[in-house]
Amino acid sequence: DAGIFADGANNVYLAYRAGSMTMFNTGGGPITSVYTSGGVSISLALDVAVNNAGHIFVSDYLQSRVLELNPDGSTFNIHTGAAGISFNGPAGVAVDGSGNVYVTDLNNGRIFKYASP
Repeated sequence: DAGIFADGANNVYLAYRAGSMTMFNTGGGPITSVYTSGGVSISLALDVAVNNAGHIFVSDYLQSRVLELNPDGSTFNIHTGAAGISFNGPAGVAVDGSGNVYVTDLNNGRIFKYASP
């Protein structure tokens, strides 16, 4: 299984269970590996989304967090929950047109919303 996201610049991002996330161009070939377990490891990447600023959000199910990465793949922020509730198996991640980030927390049966900065 893999999460997939296409941005407005025709880049396609793929998060897959092997613990890495790669960006492809629409020509079909990989143009760069944005993040592959360097620095901060990903145990089980299930989904990926990108906001208008180019920040990449990757759900890491086994480590119960969502990594927010800069466009170059370096770690910008690590989200572990909200309002005193920790993630317990974040699975899906999505970004709306206003930049708000939504995370489905599978084992808690909740959807978390992070407001756009």
